[in-house]
Parts: sequence; C-alpha cells; structure tokens
Amino acid sequence: MDLGLITLATLSNGEKIKNPHHLKLHEEQLAFVQRELSKKKKESHNKKKAKLRVAKFHERVSNTRLDFLHKTANQLLSAYSLIAMEKLASQDMAMQGYGKGINDAGWGMFANMLSYKAENAGCKIVFADPRNTSKECSGCQRLVEKTLWERQRNCPSCGLSIDRDVNAAINILTRAAVGITGSNACEDGAMVPSMKQEAIILPSGRLV
Repeated sequence: MDLGLITLATLSNGEKIKNPHHLKLHEEQLAFVQRELSKKKKESHNKKKAKLRVAKFHERVSNTRLDFLHKTANQLLSAYSLIAMEKLASQDMAMQGYGKGINDAGWGMFANMLSYKAENAGCKIVFADPRNTSKECSGCQRLVEKTLWERQRNCPSCGLSIDRDVNAAINILTRAAVGITGSNACEDGAMVPSMKQEAIILPSGRLV
C-alpha cells in the first residue's frame, strides 16, 4: 500500500482509496469563522464565543477524519491478511512543505490504527524500506527519476507501463514479503482478499 496526497492509498492490485481532503473541503467555512474571531474585541465575551466556534469547527473536521480512517482501516483488515506499508518519516516530510496535506490525510494516524487493530483482525502489518519505491521499476528494478507530477511510469528498459503509485505499491509489497510466509500476495505482486496461502509468490515468480 502506497500512501499519497492525491489519493490516500493505492494498493498493489490497482485499487485506490480516496483522500477526502477533509480540511480543504471546509477551508472557506474555516476562513469565515477565523475572520469573525479576528474582528472581536480582545478579552470580550464575544471573543470567547468566537474562539469556541473555531475550536468546535476543528474538532468536527478531526472527528470526520478519524471516522473515515477507522472505517477504511477496518475494511482493509477484513479483506487482507497481510498489509505492507512504507516506513515513512512523515514528520520529516511535513517539514519539507507537505505538512498540511499529510496532516489532513492523517498518514501517521492511519498507520497507527492499522497497527493496533491488526492483531485482533488476524492481520499482519509489515513496514518496508521506503527508498526509491517510486523510482524503481517493479518489473526490472531499474531506477528512473520521476517528478511528483509524472503519474504514469513507462520503463525504458523492460517496457512496463504502469500507474506510478501502483508500481510503488508492488515494490513495497515485494520488499515486505521477503521472509514472510502465510500471506495473501498473488503472482503479480498484488494484494488479494484474505486466502491463507502457504507461500508468497513475488513478481519475479520466486517463492518465499
């Protein structure tokens, strides 16, 4: 599973989970209540009421995000016995200018939910090395530089043409699957509904 900002997550079978952009959807409303707050007289009763309205707005957005992530995590854990994710340094990425989008998407919260819910769901969560998952071709492993806005990967070596995020998700699964048995990875490296198999078959065709 490759986490992103355009979509919340892309699975190695091509399925994409939408990113609702909770805060972005309500930016105009938030801007309005914040403007109203700024107009109130300092230390006045109306100022306190306006502060409370802003706080309640943020709480409402936060609760909506939390509910969405809980439901999405439960759906994934009920469908798959192995979920592979990148071990992302989301705080570092946030400092590089993606903080608002990452926080709105709730990457860290989502990863934590999957982790603590996994045991009760009979699911295994594995965190893989995130280096070059988007640059590496899932077919031949050649590294090719890509800008953030190049959404399709066309490999000059093996000719593989594949969605950028699906390619990354397959690479994540391949890395996480090494040494793990009893998962539900299928022959093309995609994650499929839970079917407890005796071995993992990697995209190369090699059994683990």
